[in-house]
Amino acid sequence: MNFIRETIQLTARRIRRTTMTSVFLIVGFVLSMLIISVGISFISEHLYAQKSKEELMPPNGQQFVITASSGKELKKEEMMRLFFGIREDSGIILNGLMASPDKDEINSYYPVSAEWFVKDDGWHYPVSEGRYFSAKEIEQQRKVVVIGEALKPLVREENGRQYLDLEGEAYEVIGIVGLSDQMSLWENRIIMPCTALPEAVMKELILSTGSMNLILYNDKGELSKDAKQITLNGQQLDSDFMLESVGELEVDDMSEQLFENQNQIYYVALLGYLVSIVFAVNIVVFWMEKRRYEIGIWKAFGFTDGKISKMIMEEMLGLTILAFLFATITQAGLSLIVERISDYPLKLYLPNVIAGLFVVCVTTLLTSIWPTLRALKVQPADIIKEGEENG
Repeated sequence: MNFIRETIQLTARRIRRTTMTSVFLIVGFVLSMLIISVGISFISEHLYAQKSKEELMPPNGQQFVITASSGKELKKEEMMRLFFGIREDSGIILNGLMASPDKDEINSYYPVSAEWFVKDDGWHYPVSEGRYFSAKEIEQQRKVVVIGEALKPLVREENGRQYLDLEGEAYEVIGIVGLSDQMSLWENRIIMPCTALPEAVMKELILSTGSMNLILYNDKGELSKDAKQITLNGQQLDSDFMLESVGELEVDDMSEQLFENQNQIYYVALLGYLVSIVFAVNIVVFWMEKRRYEIGIWKAFGFTDGKISKMIMEEMLGLTILAFLFATITQAGLSLIVERISDYPLKLYLPNVIAGLFVVCVTTLLTSIWPTLRALKVQPADIIKEGEENG
């Protein structure tokens, strides 16, 4: 408690004595800490989204590729026959598909997850708004979709319902995929029944080597039973039909992508921080020069080098903590505004606080070392001599 009280008192006294330079120093720290914190928020947002996606992946999911020899174009009715007979707690997602919304720019495509499942209360992608389509709607080939947030601007309203036009066909939007309290990695995804795919996309589903990829999942595992059933169904369409596993379902590691996509902000944050450190060291050295007489008096009255060093570091610690608090409050306020006009992540997370406290400690140390060494060179005899010369 004594340390905290001393730090507050010394910081308050420093601000009173050198208000203008203290304000400049704090503002410099606030700006550099804010840039660092924004970068950390960006990283945290995507890493938390990756973690959520890993936790919400299809249970025991495995990736398969269909191989055949006929080059036959798959029809919707044949697709229903292909997946008929899988267990009730199993599901299938056709992946690697893309579709272009009519309202978007030309040659703008979004990933499509086309699903087949038998039981409605099994695994589904998380929905933040609306509902998921049902097994009955899959059987009925209903043109319904669940979409990511990024596709909302492409939705149109008609008779009180929302529609997304894909490849010249209208699909009713019944839900939004994602998480209500954070960003998700499904922002650009379109999810629909595999029996309702647009005709333009269906033409891409051809029974030939490596042309169809799917994810097979089951709450309990044991995917070999379903894989065998699909193979038997497929061989009725093509005698050379095979379903080959290519490994377990995995989520891409975001760390490398984050560094590649946002390296500019990291350089800006580092440069801004280094500039603020140099600026702060010059200010503190200036303060020490102005306090030479005061430091000499302290030493004359028995203040040790350790005591003087501690006082200087406590002043800097107080100032950097103030800057950290102002930077945190500023980002919290900006996040409320930015969330309404942009998708850029400014939300504060625990890593922001941890990194911020780490920056406070490093900043205190870096800005105190050189000024402290300068201050400790001051001797009482030098002060007396300087006083006589000036007198």
